[in-house]
Parts: sequence; structure tokens; C-alpha cells
Amino acid sequence: MDFLKHMRRDPFAGIGRDAEALNMLYGRIPGKYYYHHLTLSRPAADVYETGGEIRVVIELPGVKSKEELDVWIEDNILFVWGRVDSGKDDSCYLARERCAGEYKRSIPLPFEVDEEGARGRYQNGILTVEVPKASGGDGKSCRVTIS
Repeated sequence: MDFLKHMRRDPFAGIGRDAEALNMLYGRIPGKYYYHHLTLSRPAADVYETGGEIRVVIELPGVKSKEELDVWIEDNILFVWGRVDSGKDDSCYLARERCAGEYKRSIPLPFEVDEEGARGRYQNGILTVEVPKASGGDGKSCRVTIS
């Protein structure tokens, strides 16, 4: 029976401890902090139909304004790019969990859409894009204006 107990062990259980040990090791180098520019995790999105349009709602925490966003539709796919800048300074951090980077997301739209009629708004870290459905899409590319 002890043999079965060891077979059910989670093979990934030690990874968290190993990562923490590495963070502690590298965090103890005096006066050194390495600034990382990352592609942030895939932002959460909801896509739903409301009458004659498709609505996409995406969480983009840390994006301060609509000027840090680029949104477009191409071949019936909504593309979203956003930038987060946590600011560089000369502080000697003891711990730093917030990072700068980019959000990149592409969302296939479930219906043919009218790219020219797309509109968006960005408020409090939430991007909402509304795109009217079309009877026949021409597959062209179009920027989405964010208010």
C-alpha cells in the first residue's frame, strides 16, 4: 500500500519551492535588479452577441489610457495590443512583483462583421469593443477607434 501512496504524488509539487529558492538566491545580490520587459499573460475576455452586434469585453489591468492601446480587425479577427509601464527608477527593490510589458490578444469573431462600424471604449482597465454583424464580410483590415 505504501507503494501506491508514492505513485499518486504530484510530479509538479516541488516546482513552486524550486522557483522560490531561485528568487531568494537572485534577490540577495546586493544592488542588482534586472528590469524585465515581458509579454504579460493572456488577458481575460468575454465575447457575446447582443442583437445585431458582437461585443468583446477584455480586462487590461495596468493600461493607463487608450493611447497605450492598439485595436484592429483583420479577416474577422479582433486584435488587441496594450502596453503596461510600471516605470523605471533607481530604487533598490527588495521585492518587485509588478512588471512592465505588453498584452497581445487575438480573438476570432464568431460571425462576419462590419469592420467599419466597429467602436470601442476603454475605462477603468476594461476594453469594450462592439462590432456590428454583416451579411457578407470583405475581410479587410480596419482600426478600431477607442473613446
